Amino acid sequence: MAKINNPEVLYRHFCKTASNIITHFDKDERDNILKDLKEIVTNNCICDQRIIKLNETIKDLVVDIDNSDTDHTMKEFKKQRNKMLAYKPDITNHQKLKQYFNEVEELIKAEDDVIHNQLNDDDIQITENDINIIDPFTKKRMIDPVKNKICGHVYDRESTIYILQIKKDTRCPVIGCINKQFILEENLVSDVITRKYLQKHPT
Repeated sequence: MAKINNPEVLYRHFCKTASNIITHFDKDERDNILKDLKEIVTNNCICDQRIIKLNETIKDLVVDIDNSDTDHTMKEFKKQRNKMLAYKPDITNHQKLKQYFNEVEELIKAEDDVIHNQLNDDDIQITENDINIIDPFTKKRMIDPVKNKICGHVYDRESTIYILQIKKDTRCPVIGCINKQFILEENLVSDVITRKYLQKHPT
């Protein structure tokens, strides 16, 4: 089982949480909860940057330690400590934060489209042949479907991320797909339509 303090795992949990919020709450309540979640995700990214900075500082201190000059070492330690306390990470271009915002934006758009079109059971039945619930990687029923924005094909999030960790240069596994680009995590967005179908047809 992946550790919860793994940034990649946390990011996926944040996205899954956002997806559940968007799917199960009405617009006003949804927006309020997403606002709180945005703050949590942002603070998490800030903590990530602080941890990276702290590790870099510790490495520098270890290199510069002079056991023969304790006073100098303590002064340097206090200096670096004060720098850390004053450090304010710039997360404007934080990759995971940008991916999260893009994912939420795509999810909201997809959910609003579903509501606008008023999809009901009859609509789902009509489009059933177009909905694939089997993950092309594992050949098992999907749990957390994500759509590849490049080609539109759908995979299970967990299996896809696992495959990408093993082999980054992985292409869409759907037979006949003309997309020749490698699958990128930032191009995977939750697929609301498939998720709703799975919820309506649990077995």
